[in-house]
Amino acid sequence: MIYIGDAFSLAMLTKPAVTLWCRRIDVAELKELLRTSRWASCVGHQDLAQALSAVLGVQIPVNTARVSLNQWDVYIMAQPRPPEEPNLVFYSVDVLD
Repeated sequence: MIYIGDAFSLAMLTKPAVTLWCRRIDVAELKELLRTSRWASCVGHQDLAQALSAVLGVQIPVNTARVSLNQWDVYIMAQPRPPEEPNLVFYSVDVLD
């Protein structure tokens, strides 16, 4: 499952020891992931959900439910850039084992 949110926490992990792979991804890759995969929003702020919806071309709903990440889950973290920089930065956190 792919989750898209605005904050990653180690408390989301369901196992006491895991391997994570973190990397920055671009908008085109994220759009393709959302188009071809099952995903859920865990974006807790309306303004960020609206900005993500506009950038990604899909409706990103506000959802404050707690997320539990299991093996092979992917968490996409959207981080707003400082005001002097445009758009958003996206990071992929993959739970490998």
